[in-house]
Amino acid sequence: MDTFDLKWPKTDATFYTDGWRCRIVWRQRSGMGGTIDNYLQCKKRVADSLDGAPYLLSALKARGHGNLATEIEGLVAPTNVPAVEMKVVSRAVPRAVHRTPSTSERLAAWLALLDGSGHFETVNARRGKLWQPIGELADESLSLKVPAQKGKQEWVLKRSASQAKRKAQYVVAADFKGIVSHLGEVEESRSTAFIDGMLHACQSLTHPQLAAAATAWRKLTDPAQPH
Repeated sequence: MDTFDLKWPKTDATFYTDGWRCRIVWRQRSGMGGTIDNYLQCKKRVADSLDGAPYLLSALKARGHGNLATEIEGLVAPTNVPAVEMKVVSRAVPRAVHRTPSTSERLAAWLALLDGSGHFETVNARRGKLWQPIGELADESLSLKVPAQKGKQEWVLKRSASQAKRKAQYVVAADFKGIVSHLGEVEESRSTAFIDGMLHACQSLTHPQLAAAATAWRKLTDPAQPH
């Protein structure tokens, strides 16, 4: 099943669906959690979550769940405006103009399309024989280590400073989505050029999560391009 982050405040909430079946698994930072398996209730809770995750519908459509996205969109609660006022407002508002999403918006939509966990953590050191250079940020060079076929299954991002006095920083994650989440918090990496360059540099690395991430990014940046 495909997974989508609902972006609930102070809560880790994941929406699971194959386009027909739906499920929400949530856990508060305090430790409380639960599961919602009812199909209709799941759709309603997702519809109520769109304010915090405005690109969730686009992510659903990009995964091929257009019908489900339409059903959820139909469950969005209308604003508390009297019917007469709504007619007046609708006449006054000009037709919406389609604009190009910002890179931050595309990054949020890209994260919603990626499988796995977006969790990451910073550690003091990680060893590795094979590091793939993936780009530069300000005065740092970035390298990526993919999970080995045998051994600990973790992704590692190495941030090496040009200044010899500064030690390298390491970011580890269970999934590539965690590495993307970390880069999304770094202002210099929130650019289409950086992400395009990173994915191009990763072409020599054979891992299904990287291939899926590249395909998802192409769908968001160039929907007309064949995949």
